[in-house]
Amino acid sequence: MPTVTALEIKPGKKQRVRLFLDHEFALELPMIQAARLHRGQDLSGAEVQGLIDECALVNACDKAIGLLSRRQRSCEEIRRHLVKAGFADAVITAAIEKLRDQQFVDDCVFARFWIENRDAFKPMSSRAIAHELYQKGVDRDVFEPLLKDIDAEDSAYRASQKQMWRYRGKARLEFRSKLNAMLRRRGFDFDTISLVISRIERELDEAQPDFFAGENET
Repeated sequence: MPTVTALEIKPGKKQRVRLFLDHEFALELPMIQAARLHRGQDLSGAEVQGLIDECALVNACDKAIGLLSRRQRSCEEIRRHLVKAGFADAVITAAIEKLRDQQFVDDCVFARFWIENRDAFKPMSSRAIAHELYQKGVDRDVFEPLLKDIDAEDSAYRASQKQMWRYRGKARLEFRSKLNAMLRRRGFDFDTISLVISRIERELDEAQPDFFAGENET
């Protein structure tokens, strides 16, 4: 039965404690785990394995929370990152469950965040957003109800408003081609694109008669 012979604090951003069993380094533990140990304490094989498993779970959760500190993520995104980091499947599953229980991750919340972010900063069609969420591992049953309120024409119009000034001074046909290509990349259908481009051209003709190259020249 191994005996705890030393507990050495390792300074750092996240303090860890180096555990020595029978005078040999065994593993690094989070402070909260190490607080339950003391020198001279005998540990069974099962207790040592329990420390290893608990440490792995804490490390996986810490890794996931670090990712979540930058932006919200789906459960599947967290899983993929933890797999890449080398955590075992059982540890990953336990970590995600713990994060769910503590409300750090929630695919419905994530899907709503993603849709609202796209709507505010990069308007896209509901089909394009659905594809992105599906790629991030969110179930269709979760995100499809959230996409029903998206107005395709309004989204395409706002997307065009953000981009059209880049094409100022170009010929009308080139303007149409570039705006059409951008909207197609955002997932909008032919009818929506046609309506929006016609609307924008009418507005530009009224407010910016010199917007297109070669027109209204004296």
